[in-house]
Order: sequence, then C-alpha cells, then structure tokens
Amino acid sequence: MSNEHQDNLLAVGKLQAFEQYLAFKNNPELQNWLSEFTEDRFKNNLMSFKTHYSEVFSILDSVSFNNNLELFCDEKGFCNIFYRDSGDFFYATKDSLNLCSTQSTHFLKTICINEIKKEFQHDPFGQIHFKYLNQIVSHRQQSDSKCLSLESYGSVPSIIFLGVGLGYQIAETLERVESRNIIIVEPNLDLFFLSLFVFDWKNLIDYFSENNIRVRFVVGDKTDHILLYLKHFFAHHGSFLSFGLTVFKHYSSPQTDKIDKLIQSNLSFFLSLGFFDDYLFGLSHTYHNLSSKKQFVIDNKIKAPYDSTPVFVIGAGPSLDKNISFLRKFQDKAIIIACGTAIDSLYHAGIQPDFYANTERVPEISQALDLIPDKDFISKIILLSTSVCSPKVSSFFSDTALFGKNNEFYLSFLSNYVKELKNIKSIEGINPLVGNMGVSGALHLGFKKLYLFGLDNGRKIGEDYLHSEFTYVYRKGSSGDKGSLNLYEDANFGGKVETNSLYMECAYRIGELIDNFLIIKQDITCFNCSDGIAIRNTIPMRDCDLVDEFEKLPSISKESFNCYFKDNFVKKIDFSIDDSHIKEMNHEYIKLTQEIIEKLDTEFDSRIDCIESLESISEMLSNLLMEENFYASCLNGSLQQMFAHIMGQLYSNQDEQSSLAEARELIKIVKDFICESRDLFGYLPNYLMGEHRKFYPDGRVGKDMPNCKAPLFPSQFKVVHNEYEDPQKTFMKRYE
Repeated sequence: MSNEHQDNLLAVGKLQAFEQYLAFKNNPELQNWLSEFTEDRFKNNLMSFKTHYSEVFSILDSVSFNNNLELFCDEKGFCNIFYRDSGDFFYATKDSLNLCSTQSTHFLKTICINEIKKEFQHDPFGQIHFKYLNQIVSHRQQSDSKCLSLESYGSVPSIIFLGVGLGYQIAETLERVESRNIIIVEPNLDLFFLSLFVFDWKNLIDYFSENNIRVRFVVGDKTDHILLYLKHFFAHHGSFLSFGLTVFKHYSSPQTDKIDKLIQSNLSFFLSLGFFDDYLFGLSHTYHNLSSKKQFVIDNKIKAPYDSTPVFVIGAGPSLDKNISFLRKFQDKAIIIACGTAIDSLYHAGIQPDFYANTERVPEISQALDLIPDKDFISKIILLSTSVCSPKVSSFFSDTALFGKNNEFYLSFLSNYVKELKNIKSIEGINPLVGNMGVSGALHLGFKKLYLFGLDNGRKIGEDYLHSEFTYVYRKGSSGDKGSLNLYEDANFGGKVETNSLYMECAYRIGELIDNFLIIKQDITCFNCSDGIAIRNTIPMRDCDLVDEFEKLPSISKESFNCYFKDNFVKKIDFSIDDSHIKEMNHEYIKLTQEIIEKLDTEFDSRIDCIESLESISEMLSNLLMEENFYASCLNGSLQQMFAHIMGQLYSNQDEQSSLAEARELIKIVKDFICESRDLFGYLPNYLMGEHRKFYPDGRVGKDMPNCKAPLFPSQFKVVHNEYEDPQKTFMKRYE
C-alpha cells in the first residue's frame, strides 16, 4: 500500500470519527448512558485491580485525570478517544471494535512463534551440557518443521500486548488463541486509566484467575525498565518461554516503537543462562580459591573521598588506541581496571593498572598472563574477579579481590558448613565478557564515576582489527584478530559497529546492570568514551572533552589507596569441609533430580499441557533459587535451554499429536542428561576446569546413555596459538 493511499484512508477515517463524535455530542441520552456505564465499570475494574494486582491499583489510585482526553461512543456503545488540543482521535475510524478485530485477525494470521535456532553449539572443553543439547538439536534437525501462524496452532506459549488503548484487541485475541503467559504493557498511563472506564478488565482478570494464567502488567514509567520486568517474569515462569514470545503492538508511538525495538533486539538474552558443567567448575574453583587463602571482598563500600574518584574501565577494543595519550597523561588521577587482555595492551602502552578484571573459569587465561615478561608489573595489580576464577589464574596474583556470584550461590551453599562465608560480598552482571566484570566490580565496590575505554564490543566499520594495536598477544601470539562479526549496531559516537551476539549481550548486560543501580536510586554516572557499540544508560563522551576537568584533578596516592583497600575490603577465610558434607550434597542433589524426572513423566494431551509441565518444573526451580539453592542453580540453565527446544518442537507442526510425540522423544534425552549429571556431581569439589579430563580416561565426554552417545573430547583449548616471545622485557610507565 502506498503512503499516499494510507494517508487517504487515515483522512477518511478521521472524518468518520469526527462525524461520530458530533453525533455523540448532539445526543444527551447517549451521553447520560455513557456516563452511567463508565462510572459503574470503572468502580468494578478498580476493585478488581485492588484485589488481584495491588501494585497496578496503587498506580491507578494516584493518577490525575488528563482533561485533554475525552471519551465518546457510538450508538452500539463502542468507545473512542478525542484529543481536545489537537482535534485527533485515538482510533481514526467510526468503528473502533471492527478496527481492533481486524488488527487481531491480521496478527494471528501473519505472526509466527519465535523459535530457538536448531544449530549445533561448539564445545571447546568437553561438557555434558553440550553433549545433550547437541543431541536434541540433531533430533530436531531430522524432524519436519514448518513456520506456521498463531491461528494455525490455536495457542501461543507467551504473548505481550504492547499498548492497551481501550483494550478491545486483547479480548478479541484471547478469544481465538489460548495462552497461559501474558504481559500487558502500556507506557501511556492516561490511556490505561481511560481503559478502566471502557474495557471489562474485571471479567478478564477473573478469567486469568480461574484458568491459572500468569499475567504481568507494566504500565506508565515502569516501562522505562521493561527489560528488567521481562527478565523477572521469565526467570520465575521459565526463561525458555522467551523464545516462544510474540508481541502484539496495538498502536505506534515513540514509546511503543522504542519498547518494541528493545524487546525484539534483546529477546535472545533472556535465555543467556549458565549451564550445568559451569556450576560444577564454579563450585570446585570456589572451594580451591578458599582453600588456598585468596582474599575475598567483604560486604563494605568505598567511602569518600575515594568513592568519587574517577575509575577508568579499560577493554582492548580498537578504539582504545585513540585514547592512549589521554590515559597515559592522567593514569595517576584515576583508579584503572584492566579488563582481560587489556592488561597486555596497557603493559605495552606504559599504563599501570590497579586492578585486573577477570570473569572466566577458563584456566587457559593463565597462558596470556604468563606471556608478560615483567612479573613486577603484575605484582602491583589486584585481581578483581569472583570465586569461580580458575585457581591457575588466581595463583598469578598475590593480592586478590574475589566476590561471590549472585544467583549462583557457591558461597551461600558452602556457608552452611563455614559461617564466615556469609560476610563475603556478592556481585551480579559480570557476564558474558570481562568488560562486564570491570564495570560491575567498580559499581559493587562503591565507585560512583566510571569512564569506559576500549569497550567496543566489535569494531567500527572501517577498522581492520578487533583489538588495540598494543594487544600483542592477539596481534603477534595468536592465529588472528579478524573475528567473526555478522551483525550491525549503532555506534557510541554515530555510525555503525560490526559485532556479534556475544558482544551485543555484553553491551546489553552493562546497560541492564546500570539500570539495576539506577532503580535503587544509586548516585552513579557512567561515561562511555569507547567508539564501539552504544551502551544504554551511559553518556557518550570523547576524551578531548575531559581534558580540562582532569587537568584540575589531584593525583592519587596509589600506595595509600591500596593500603586502604586491603585493610577495609578484603580478607582471607579459614575454610575446610569434611567428607560427610560431600555425601550430604550428593544425597540432596539426587533427591531434587528425582523430583524433576517425576514431573517430566507427567502425561500431557496438548501443547499447552506440555508447556504447563515444563513451567511447573521452572517455577519449582525458581522458588528454590529464591532460597539460594545451589542444586537448583546447577540444573536450571541447562534445562531452560533444553525446554526451549522442546517448546520449539511443539510448535513445529500443525498436527498437535505428532508434535507431542516428537516432544516426548526430546524429553527422553533430557532425562538421560539429568541421570548422567548425578555422576559428575559426585566428583565435587575437585571438578576443576581443564583438570576434569582426568575423570574420562577413555577420551569421551561421559558415557553412552539410552538416547545419547558420548562424543570424543575436543582437542585441548589454547588462548595463545603461536610461539611468541614478548620483545618488551621490562614495563616502562609513560605519561606521553
């Protein structure tokens, strides 16, 4: 349809709506009827929200009515909204119900369910999560699959109604497709408030309650944090549901368009969870870091004057090269956090970091550290990481600042046996890359003013490399630095960045982390000086615009800061547990896995029944996670990814019984995974990453199971691929 034709239709629709509005104004009986009807409906709706959704009620109860908006209706009682100041109408038609019905029909006939990709995942280390996930993918690739519309299935796993308007389209849609997971989003509080006078929310809310439908309302300024609300919704009911999510956008506005774009571009991140092997490595690494008396961060916060000290969080992206002069000149006026391979960049650039941020469990990171010839350079640096850091990496540092990990519960689990571990500070938002650890570490320590350099998360179009020219380990000591980039995102200072899903997740998680701090009214500011991906909640800032400010700042006594930090923020823990506790752990884990298998054995007769079964397991795990249950955290990430594939299989074929039969085959593979996971759990606390190969002397990942054969172990992973000797034997600090 041409733009001119659309404009003509809108003009005709607006004229019809205006004629209907005039007819309403000239009909006192219709006005009286509407007044009585809306008063009664408003009271009933408001009481229903008060009973079932008290948080929404508290918002509505404090709303001041906007007199610019006027409700009117036709002789059938269907309403529209007239904007007095502009003369516009919310529905540019004389039949608002028909418009909503037509929109609903179009949505159901044309929209397909989002689906997790049926691609094999590379396993560089030998982990049973990938063994079973790839077996599920293999099975799915062999079955028939078609992308069909929602109408073809008659159900949808989860749906967002973006924009309520007057609500007609919600009822129209839910009368035609079944869904047990609904999120209703309305950024315009005036519109949501007006819908209470028109739409029968009470009847719909009663329907939700009677049919055990999970519903979340996100209205008004709450929509500013929509991704956080979605994260919480899916975390509780099952992150796998995010891959079956569809979005019904009722109307277009700057706010709804922004929310729609945010949701569509970040959907995949809701399923970015840890997985089973990761948790076993994490607990084993935590156990060994505690046993070797590494220093852990205690629950304290940097105080004045250090809390306002600038913190440079530095990655090794290509834009770092443009900032080297600035960083050299002002390196003594800020606390410097080198993220991952940026330690190599700063070594060669003459900049001394104060912290080295590391987030990986991967022991091979120690290879890159070992390449730095001047060990005195490393001796002045504090390792900023978490308890899951590989003991091979933590052994390089005499001073460490290790956090606990929120939502993984290693320390809270071990604190059942060593109470002092409860005093260790936990951290969130440290994955997937070291830049996340750098930003999160700084914020959780209590620093308020951050400056990001070289956190590009890709490369600006026109750049040749993914890393700074000072990062010798990539330029000289590896097989290449070109990287696999297949996506494009807006750049911090304009233009586009070549990137990939991992880098995009890194940027997304930094924005989400800052979101979390802003929600609780933390007084923080984060300047993004990197010329890479634009990061939500950060302020773009070129280093040339900071020179005057930094010229006036005093230098920091790094020795005084280090003494202050070590005396107030870290400590060694007296730690040991005995064999009886290990046996207790195994017993509890087997007990949980048996309960999950029993739930998986539940019979189901429809797609929705099967999803209900998967949700019941997810909600059980979520409730356990709220109690910081380590056993649940081990299983949840892997199960959510496997459940996403089961859900994809359920909606791969219009024939419901055929889809259910295929889903049951996938469930058999999941049960095999759960059974074999018990063997690995028994290797704790010595299931160290890399060293875990010793448990598989036949060179295969685990054992053959009824529905999954054991693959060969991959070849040993290496960070440094080529023989390389650093020509710079001694670190030289440079100021220009």
